[in-house]
Amino acid sequence: MEPAINMSARSLQYYVIGKHWASDLEFFRIETAFLHRLLDNYLTGPLDKINVTQLSTTGIKLYQLERYEARVSQMLNTQLRQLELTADDIPENTVVLAATQMRLENLVTTVMFEFQSIKKAILEIIEKSIENNKAVA
Repeated sequence: MEPAINMSARSLQYYVIGKHWASDLEFFRIETAFLHRLLDNYLTGPLDKINVTQLSTTGIKLYQLERYEARVSQMLNTQLRQLELTADDIPENTVVLAATQMRLENLVTTVMFEFQSIKKAILEIIEKSIENNKAVA
């Protein structure tokens, strides 16, 4: 649902930012699926025990982050629905909307930062493994 013109400027701003965050979280889900396939491919390939342990540990962190992201996404969807309702002339609770928006900003930023750290760790482990396999061969 597109926001109506009768939405307050602040609510419209929250809505636009929220949609941007929703897009970021969708990208997170796509990238996470790719990383899981990458992990699966490398965990079944020729790795030493250290790399397997590192990849497994990092994979667990990725799964934990996915569960956290699902809760953040649910909270974001609730906020967006609430904002859409304000566009339908249902009175907005500016205090609750503002507090939720600030909390969401922190949560989405945390998800994206943690994701970048985990992705970097996975790629570094795989790159190191590839280099080690080339050196052995």
